[in-house]
Parts: sequence; structure tokens; C-alpha cells
Amino acid sequence: LRDVEGLKVLELGAGTGLLGMAADRLGADVLLTETSALIPTLEKSVRANDCRCAIATLDWKAPAPVGSFDLVLASDCLICEQWAVGLAATLRCVVTDPTTKILVGSERTRDGIPHFLHLIEHDFTATKLPKAAFHPDFFCDDIVVFDLRRRRQEEEQQQQEEEPPL
Repeated sequence: LRDVEGLKVLELGAGTGLLGMAADRLGADVLLTETSALIPTLEKSVRANDCRCAIATLDWKAPAPVGSFDLVLASDCLICEQWAVGLAATLRCVVTDPTTKILVGSERTRDGIPHFLHLIEHDFTATKLPKAAFHPDFFCDDIVVFDLRRRRQEEEQQQQEEEPPL
């Protein structure tokens, strides 16, 4: 999150909004999204921290486009396979530009990670960030962060053609 000043940032499944508020403090234009049930908690958190983040409801069961962003963040959203399905569907809907950087972080032991990676493989490339990508004071072996990019349509077609028939 070091170089986010001036970027348009979307946080999916923001919870209390900590990650998005950090991006806000670093100069990003941030939209925090969450389910309608958690919006009051998110609003209270943003007010208490005097942030200028925008907030919107985004239902992962019926995702809708929310705008164009330079960076999309999702943290601890792969707890279970159900959330993995929702996050994958939401990313497909809200990220159409192959230049949008997507960072998805989770504990390594979360059940949803393998399922999520399988669900997105046709639409996104996923690279696990190496330890060297992190400041040594902030690296933790229990956390994994994936850098995702939307595949270009040509890449998606080529990958589908290379798959063996069932």
C-alpha cells in the first residue's frame, strides 16, 4: 500500500474498513463495500477515524458494477468456500480492465483459498507474492497475498482452447 496516492481504490468485504482507511490516509480515493447488514458498523468506523472514504452496499450473491478502479483490495475474505464463490463472482463483475491490480490476502489455512483459485483461473492470473515483496517488519508466515490481474479476452479464449475436453 505504499504507492496509492491518487489511485482509485475499491475494498471488497471491507468489514470495519481498516485496509481501505489506510489507503485513504495514504492519499487514495477509496470506496469501501460491504453487505447491507454491516454498513452501519462500517459507517461508524469511518466516522470515528475521520476518513473520507465513500461507502456502498455490494451483495456478493448478486454483484453489480461499482465503477472503475486502479486497485481492488480484499482481506480475509476466503474463510470458507461460500465466500470464495462470492468473491470470485464479484471480481468477475466489478473488474473488467486488465490493468486493474487486485490484491487478495488471507490466512494460509483458510478453506476457501484453493476453491477461489480454481474458480478464478479462467478469468484472472494469480501470483502469490513472495516474502521479498513485503517490508520485513510486516511479513507474517501465516498470511498469503495474491496479486490478481484480469485476463485479456484473447488470453481467456486461448486458455479455454488449451484445456482438454471432459
